[in-house]
Amino acid sequence: TSGTVGNLVTEKQVEDLPLNGRSWVSLNYLTPGTARMHGTSLTFSNVTELVAPGNFVVNGLRGGNNLYFIDGANLQDIEDQILSIVPPLESLQEFRTQSGNPTAEFFGGASAMVTAVTKSGTNKLHGSTWEYVRNDVFDSRNFFDPTLPPFRRNQFGAAAGAPIWKDRTFVFASYEGFRQRKGGTYVGDYPTAAMANGNLSALGAQVIDPLTLQPFAGNIIPPGRINSLSTQWLNGFIPLPNTNVPVGQGNYRVERPQPIDYNTGLVGIDHRFSEKDSLFGRYFNTRADSEEPTILESFSRSQVRAGDNLAIHYIHTFSPAVI
Repeated sequence: TSGTVGNLVTEKQVEDLPLNGRSWVSLNYLTPGTARMHGTSLTFSNVTELVAPGNFVVNGLRGGNNLYFIDGANLQDIEDQILSIVPPLESLQEFRTQSGNPTAEFFGGASAMVTAVTKSGTNKLHGSTWEYVRNDVFDSRNFFDPTLPPFRRNQFGAAAGAPIWKDRTFVFASYEGFRQRKGGTYVGDYPTAAMANGNLSALGAQVIDPLTLQPFAGNIIPPGRINSLSTQWLNGFIPLPNTNVPVGQGNYRVERPQPIDYNTGLVGIDHRFSEKDSLFGRYFNTRADSEEPTILESFSRSQVRAGDNLAIHYIHTFSPAVI
């Protein structure tokens, strides 16, 4: 018996349950008391957060209080409380989420403790390939979209395990690629050309001169009263309306692409020297590239996020009670 509260996700559940974005973090929602993590920094620090969750909260605690271990190695980026490694889903054997009173071998983490184990090779060659596709052909138009924005998502990969030396040395490798091309519609309000030049006659309220506290005649600001730096900023960064919608009702509408690419892979080797000695090594690598669009093109940005994770175990059995 155990007083630990949590949930075990088996290999069959990992393979069979449908997951948007194929993120193993989503499977933690099967644990009682969990919910999606919301944070202002998430989408700016983890490109896959736009597709699938980069963390979760449990029992009302912060997502940064969770700890993630795969094959005994800590996987979490402590600085921004997310995972910089996206393991290929097919590489996971199983994982356990402990959300209360974790067992004694784990330390730290006021919230959940997530421990996963990767697959290993066997004496027979086993492998799989996959591809998951989403496409705007199957989508409906957003209310604000004059036309259907493009959406292409392809998630593909392969995994295989094999013997190098029968009963002694085994290798397992997995790769997954993700390509998404998605367009989004952004709606905002910006001043007309007349307003940018000081003609505010279209406004319903009077415009007061802050120096005389009297209304500007006809709600028109004289050119000499407009700072040249303000004009430079307006012309350089603020677009003119591109619809016939009045000011205040969304007179600017634009589509921005949001490409996301990432590649993630794993290679692991197991070797048995004898009944008492064994060696295990595993290496993860993830590289993600994305564009973070905004309604103003000048303030959009690109980002690249890379993650590496290495685990090596050497196990020696001294006695039936000591390893």
